[in-house]
Amino acid sequence: MRLKQYRNNLKLSQQEVANIIGVSQKTYCNYESGVTEPSSEILVKLADLFHTSLDSLIREKSYRYTESQQEAIALIETLSDTDCAKVVGFIAGLKK
Repeated sequence: MRLKQYRNNLKLSQQEVANIIGVSQKTYCNYESGVTEPSSEILVKLADLFHTSLDSLIREKSYRYTESQQEAIALIETLSDTDCAKVVGFIAGLKK
């Protein structure tokens, strides 16, 4: 799972995420390190917190994208529709 990446993108500590989703910091740390898997209820809370889909949250690194591209995608997934449109416009301008 990409929990650490999403958490870092929002500049949250493990304790802050744990408080928001209603688990201990140690439990959240275990999710992030892969020691234990979160329940489906917790996965939904995490996807909501990180403004992403369950699929994006749990999929492993894609072989199609570089690390920089994956980071960009993760950041874009946290944006509002308005800000996302601005990013798309900026990227389109770079391609010209």
